[in-house]
Amino acid sequence: MGGDSMGWVIGLSLLAAVLLLFPFTSLWIHVAYRRSGEDDQLTLRFLWLWGLIRFRYRVPMEDISRKGLNVREKMDTNARDKGKTLRDRINWAAVKRARKQWAFLRENIVYLTGVIRRFLSRIVCERFTWYTEIGTGDAAETGVVTGLVWGIKSSFIGVAGSHIRWDRSPDIDVEPRFNEKLLHTDLDCIIRFRIGYAILAVIRLFTRMRRKGSEGKWQNTLSKA
Repeated sequence: MGGDSMGWVIGLSLLAAVLLLFPFTSLWIHVAYRRSGEDDQLTLRFLWLWGLIRFRYRVPMEDISRKGLNVREKMDTNARDKGKTLRDRINWAAVKRARKQWAFLRENIVYLTGVIRRFLSRIVCERFTWYTEIGTGDAAETGVVTGLVWGIKSSFIGVAGSHIRWDRSPDIDVEPRFNEKLLHTDLDCIIRFRIGYAILAVIRLFTRMRRKGSEGKWQNTLSKA
């Protein structure tokens, strides 16, 4: 009996220690994306407790492409069916209602942006590499496209660097293939953040929504916008 009691005490103590230290533990997210021709591969890995707990998920890119195509087809169909009645639904009352909803969203989005920025500032990027090989088959076009890709990557690094912290400098490269038609890109990124910062961000968002009139008001406003 004494041994059982001691086991319960040890178990409860370990559980209490885990719950107490949980907000101070870090979560690692490893994003690996590779595109070669028409083949896309996106893999997400989640590591917690310094890699003792691991989870891997491979995103089915083909399903995403099909869903995107289906959504676009539905939108085109709805646009054709409802285009005739669009003018009938636009009136002065609808305009005033839209202005009120936009003012509400703008006020709260500013706050949400602040919360998200605060959370992003706690994220550390341990590794970021992004290599691309590209060619159109025409030397002049390849040169233009290469410069465009360089601009996109540089802009992304600049924007990301203003929000998160780099553990090491990003490594990006674009290699033109002037006499080939190909597209190959390889992106590898590892970020980490403390669980407590994510919990705090969720609490701040939830508190803000309740202060503005509960989550239902947000959902109603968004659905009417």
